[in-house]
Amino acid sequence: MSEWQKNRILSKFQPLLSQWVFISPLRNMLIITFRLKPNPSALTAFFIWVILGCSVTVLAQQQSAVQTHAWVVYQGNHLLNDRFSIHTEYQFRRHQYFEEPQQSLTRIGLDYAISKKVMVTAGYGWIVTYPYGQFPVAYQNNEHRIWQQLVLRDYYGRFYTDHRYRLEQRFLETKKLNSTGVLMHDDYVFRQRIRYRFNLVYPINKSTLTNHTLFAYVNDEIFLGFGKGVGRNIMDQNRLMAGLGWKVNNQFTFQSGYLNQYIQKPDGDRRENNHTVWGMIQYHLDFR
Repeated sequence: MSEWQKNRILSKFQPLLSQWVFISPLRNMLIITFRLKPNPSALTAFFIWVILGCSVTVLAQQQSAVQTHAWVVYQGNHLLNDRFSIHTEYQFRRHQYFEEPQQSLTRIGLDYAISKKVMVTAGYGWIVTYPYGQFPVAYQNNEHRIWQQLVLRDYYGRFYTDHRYRLEQRFLETKKLNSTGVLMHDDYVFRQRIRYRFNLVYPINKSTLTNHTLFAYVNDEIFLGFGKGVGRNIMDQNRLMAGLGWKVNNQFTFQSGYLNQYIQKPDGDRRENNHTVWGMIQYHLDFR
């Protein structure tokens, strides 16, 4: 590669990197999508580049826990009119398959469909995390989360794709011992995170995702911390998922499969590799 080609590539990424690091990430996701107008492949390549950069740190880590989990998910997007819908979600997450609690996640939001291919969402999440596994948290804690999301959908022949960009403002509970030695609520610490997921769906028994369609899916999602309070690794976790689904109709869809959840602890010395059995029911109501 010539010096001119290197400088040209750097000149393209430099404005994106400088703004993404030092300015509001939500603003920059919109700039990336609507102003700079790169194609989805370019955005995916950028996040792969970030993942590879983070992997240098991962290789130097020593302590690793391999664990088994089971997640059961309900999700629904309930149409109010042609533009607005209500997002509802609950995730029941267990450690050692169903033996011990890992996490409980409740999420609600308001969707706005800009077009058939573009949707934005803002909402609230309540997450309860329990001590589990080889590297447990110090105590059961609550998290209150505000989130914003942009989804870009498209299809190429029989392949359906979506790119999901999500910002999270997280309020994590801290606890301390009171005068009698009982662990009590103390305060909340503020953390921020950005997520990107690429999802690919392929209908098997039909050429399109119509009623009574069996389909295969694969997706990957990376979580990156930013702002004050980020630990030694900006890469928080990565989730790789694959499986099968059945679309009954526009209201009901069932999915199940395998999820690999890779978590890096903030200290940079510990990581989890969680092999997870995953199942989801999607149920959508139409109030129009």
